[in-house]
Amino acid sequence: MNRNRPIVLLFPPHGNIFFPYLSLPTLSGWLRAHGYKVVQQDWGMETFDWLLSAQTLSRLRPRLEPADDADYLIKGIDEAKRILRTESLFFQPALYAFAHHTISRALELISLAYHPTLVMETVVSFEGDLTLDRVLELSTSQAENPFLEYLECAVDSMLCEHVPAVVGISISFAGQIVGGFTVARLIRERAPQVHICIGGEMVAAGRSQILDDPRYFDLADSFVVGEGETALEALARFYCRGDVDSALPPNVLRREDSRVPRKQVAERLRGGVLRCMWRQLLHPISRVSRCAPI
Repeated sequence: MNRNRPIVLLFPPHGNIFFPYLSLPTLSGWLRAHGYKVVQQDWGMETFDWLLSAQTLSRLRPRLEPADDADYLIKGIDEAKRILRTESLFFQPALYAFAHHTISRALELISLAYHPTLVMETVVSFEGDLTLDRVLELSTSQAENPFLEYLECAVDSMLCEHVPAVVGISISFAGQIVGGFTVARLIRERAPQVHICIGGEMVAAGRSQILDDPRYFDLADSFVVGEGETALEALARFYCRGDVDSALPPNVLRREDSRVPRKQVAERLRGGVLRCMWRQLLHPISRVSRCAPI
């Protein structure tokens, strides 16, 4: 029984490093209000903090030979982050200019190290079309995937420390597709008993591709199209509390859906997504205020 095992909600790289994405705090608050233990981790922010560090840049130094300013940037990168994180320093124009230039230039060097991958503050782009075959290739590529090394350690640590029953992965930006499926692959290889659920805007946009290729369900057990509160709560009832009679809401895609006529699935999703969104509109504001502090 998984009653004492938590639900882990993950935000993979790379979303936006300037502000937290609020879907996971909302989901965490919803699940905690229903009595579930939830662990929430922003691996997008953590991965960039790791990439933009003297230790990581020093390790990448042999791949940065064309850059004359690599050693200067390695020495200044941690100070640049400290300036941006310290209110009294952030608003000093000269210090801010130094910090912004250092981080922007460091990202250029990281892109050089993982060429042809391009890593920027708000987006990461990979060479070629992101077909499932290409995403799977990138998920194992030490040469092109700048997130892989950190995610391997993060997944191992998360599985060892929290031993989750369910892991939810939010893929809300196109730049998260490779990072999100890298996380899913690593969890599947290391802990095949854990239920992996993937949601977010990219799932809604790509639901036809998911249904057309059953290999997606080798990486995740379920995909959520639209709002995730009721879907995750239903998964939690089954996998954390052993409620075998718990029915999944209609906006959850499972492997068996790939064998159902597309029109039938589309009609179910259309009705299911609208109902789930309407329920959220009906919830009193007091319910929202129960979300855990961010």
